[in-house]
Amino acid sequence: MVPLICVPLILLGFLLINTSHQAIRQAVYRNGQELAVRAAGEVNEFIKKPGEILAVTGSMLGVLGDNAWRKETVLVELSLNYPMFQRVAFIEMNGRETASSELGDELKDRSREISFLEARSGKNYISELRISQEGPVPVITITVPVLKTGKIRGVLIADVNIRGFWDIVDGIRIGKTGQAFVVNKYGNILSHPDKKRVLENKQLSYEPFLKNLERGESGVYETKEEKYGWIEFYAPVKETGWGLIIFQDRNEAYYASRMMKIQSKILIVVGVLAALIISLMLAPIISRPVVMLVKGMRRIVRGDFDNPLEVKRADEIGVLLNSFNRIMRRFKKVRQ
Repeated sequence: MVPLICVPLILLGFLLINTSHQAIRQAVYRNGQELAVRAAGEVNEFIKKPGEILAVTGSMLGVLGDNAWRKETVLVELSLNYPMFQRVAFIEMNGRETASSELGDELKDRSREISFLEARSGKNYISELRISQEGPVPVITITVPVLKTGKIRGVLIADVNIRGFWDIVDGIRIGKTGQAFVVNKYGNILSHPDKKRVLENKQLSYEPFLKNLERGESGVYETKEEKYGWIEFYAPVKETGWGLIIFQDRNEAYYASRMMKIQSKILIVVGVLAALIISLMLAPIISRPVVMLVKGMRRIVRGDFDNPLEVKRADEIGVLLNSFNRIMRRFKKVRQ
């Protein structure tokens, strides 16, 4: 009887533990991935903003004609209003700069640079992130075509300080251990809570999800160690081809699941002990009438019809014992 009660109880308990763990795991994956997608979107919008400002400025320059002085005035005003722009210059279609926000600065020949060639073909261009030599701040180069009546009349190029991008990534947290970092398509770290890893140009080429990021896919990767490891939620920064990764310690992420397992196992043990105690208490109650019936049958076999069974119950077992006594009395009458 005890196994019939305890075994199903134990199996049901472990089934519920496994089901609950899977539900918690899916919730952790879903919440972490949603956070990564939102954070990547925020970084994407931050990177897009300088390009949008340059595009508006380019439309203004398109109507100024060949007046280099007026173009420089617009570029200087742009750099004053938006300190993120370190240097902004206008490039003619032949690749030569003719105006710059840095008055008196040497104008450059950009004719062979990929940034100029991309914008001259009508595409916006964003370079790989680099660390400025003037200070440990991240800088990118952005170029946009300058249009006039729908035709490309030149290119606007800007070196942009994106220190705020680091601030956005550093502010991303999950629990106590969850932090974020950003890599380019080659796995080079562009932003990390430990800035030393950025300055040393550390690379994460071993990460299996880099190819997914390169394809523009988001997802979750979890190390397979049982007791130690990380869960990494990743999402692409579409404007640049970068990837944002949020990593969290597995023990912290699955803390609720671990507590649930401990509590469930305690409940299973308590349930089994309770079932065992109840079974031990019920066993004599159920077996005593059976023993009485067996003894009564043995007396009948010996011809003893004068000692009926003592009945103190009114339930079904009591009805059975009374029926046995009636049978015993009939046997006695028949024998007489």
